[in-house]
Amino acid sequence: MREKLPSRRTHWTQKVKIDNSTFYLCVGEYPDGRPGEIWLEAHKMGTFARGILDALARMASIALQCGAGIEDVIKAFQAMCFPPNGQVVGEFTEVVEVTSVVDWIAQELSNKYLKTKEPD
Repeated sequence: MREKLPSRRTHWTQKVKIDNSTFYLCVGEYPDGRPGEIWLEAHKMGTFARGILDALARMASIALQCGAGIEDVIKAFQAMCFPPNGQVVGEFTEVVEVTSVVDWIAQELSNKYLKTKEPD
């Protein structure tokens, strides 16, 4: 059964640059601090790539709301390799290098919710 988030909720946003492309990761949280939805904004990318990233974020959100653990989402996203990739530049991020935007999301989520670099 799907556990929807309340109409008013807290969220956090991380802005970074990867290979001269700017990305914003926004994560909405349940009142207890669990992640329940993911948004991803991608600048300087074509409509197809932006659409695929939006669809990926929506599916991850539905999975989280239907009971998937954040560990499952992280494992699914980890180490996927495609451009843009490389060095991550941004304030307040601990992520240094990624193999893709999806890998960046996995690392940010892992750092925030698992407090480790690798899920179990």
